[in-house]
Amino acid sequence: MTIRAVMKLGVFVVAVWLAQGTSALAQPTPAPDSSPAASSPIQGDVGFDYIPGPASDVGLGKIVTTTSNAYGAHGNIQYAKGQILPHAAFDYRNWQSTVAGTTAAYTTTSVDGRLGVGFAFLPRTFIGVGYLSQSSPLGSMGGAGFGIDIVPKYDRWFSVYGSAWYYPWESGTFSSGFPPGTPAPGPTLAQRIIKYRVGVTIGIPWGPVPVFLDLGAAGDTGKEGNNVSPNTSEGGFFVGLRAALK
Repeated sequence: MTIRAVMKLGVFVVAVWLAQGTSALAQPTPAPDSSPAASSPIQGDVGFDYIPGPASDVGLGKIVTTTSNAYGAHGNIQYAKGQILPHAAFDYRNWQSTVAGTTAAYTTTSVDGRLGVGFAFLPRTFIGVGYLSQSSPLGSMGGAGFGIDIVPKYDRWFSVYGSAWYYPWESGTFSSGFPPGTPAPGPTLAQRIIKYRVGVTIGIPWGPVPVFLDLGAAGDTGKEGNNVSPNTSEGGFFVGLRAALK
């Protein structure tokens, strides 16, 4: 699992930097009145997105194929001056699903908070630690982890960004049987989770606040859990909006 996580993280970083290098050369810088002030030491954004019909495997041998929707909110802020750059971020996600062949509802919510640092020689890239909390019909879990965030360029009309986080110590308490009527598999839950997000931002000419169309893919995968299926996953393509700080 650890080797697989490192490989995924490495491929992700290379892909994002290659794509961003091309866009940085090809895209013009917008007028100062439509982008964050270059002299401002504080940068960041807040956004919302929607995933129509994501695919999920909730474990216990049940595949979720008729997922209704998923939505989320996220944001980040960083101090953009100096050699060492502090960074903070959060991500909230609500997955609303039904189990294939049944009418049983399955809703999973997750929220994480992250703190990290970046360096002037590696712009827009932050490494750090975080805490992920999840709840579902099985119960609730939480645990610490680590990962990387690559934020968009707020002064470009097109930019590539992404994040990859590994939470190896997710654990919690089992609360009820799922699907309804099934016996409880055990009193505790544990799982190792990789959470990812990769996308592009496209500038929208609008008013005094820089606004971006946000397109990409987001989700998570869980492996080798205690009283949880060895393989669980949630993910899909999203569409959303971001507003940048000025």
